[in-house]
Amino acid sequence: MSAWKPKDFSGAVVMPDKGRVYSYGFLEKPRGSHRLRKPAQRWLDDFFYEVVKTLRVWSPAGDVFDGECFEFKESFFRKYPYMVDGEILRATNRWRRARGEDPIRL
Repeated sequence: MSAWKPKDFSGAVVMPDKGRVYSYGFLEKPRGSHRLRKPAQRWLDDFFYEVVKTLRVWSPAGDVFDGECFEFKESFFRKYPYMVDGEILRATNRWRRARGEDPIRL
């Protein structure tokens, strides 16, 4: 599969990832009848719903982009363990310990 290069930035190269849930090409807009469109859209809708439902941002300094301020509820870790990195798990467990709750183990 060939790489896609945007016209406005010659140094960028994006390689399509066949391991993704969806497999749209970069050269054309996907048709509405693409066979993976509906399952991919359902997965993304469900994923972002869970993020909004389970994410807490503790930011006394006002920096909401600091990963140490994030805490996800345990249900998110159980449903999407492959989407979590160590930093988010450590931050979540730090906030849980501060409340006297048990840490989440994956």
